[in-house]
Amino acid sequence: MTTLEQLLARPERLDRIIMEIEQLLWQKPLGALSLPEQIILAIESLEREVNNGGYEQFFINPSNEFVGLILSALEAINCPQLYQLTAEAIAVLGVSELNNFDLITETALNLADVDRDRLAQLTERYYANDEVITEQLFKFIRQHQAEVLI
Repeated sequence: MTTLEQLLARPERLDRIIMEIEQLLWQKPLGALSLPEQIILAIESLEREVNNGGYEQFFINPSNEFVGLILSALEAINCPQLYQLTAEAIAVLGVSELNNFDLITETALNLADVDRDRLAQLTERYYANDEVITEQLFKFIRQHQAEVLI
């Protein structure tokens, strides 16, 4: 079995290492995850969904279980620009109950065209952003090794 220390020492691309850590974390029940482990999953879910279909996809897919945590997660890994974009996307959604996954999905599915356009613009800004989220997340994982149990 590979340890986190061994994974972090591999000479592979950071995104591959993080993806392997994420896959190992998904094998644990969500309620058994430490906060740093939840942050890793939240960040990876945001990255995967926004890069594959935009903020709207992040809100519609099961990844929306992390909407209530995502701003704290972005702050924890020191990505202030992505924090701001994601906060604006959540504001477009207009849901105050950020842990109500059904409400988030329902709201995202029924957005007005103007709000869909706004999310699309925020998604484009996400793509153009110069913060390297993978590097920031890798630093975070290194700093919280004792709390990331794989």
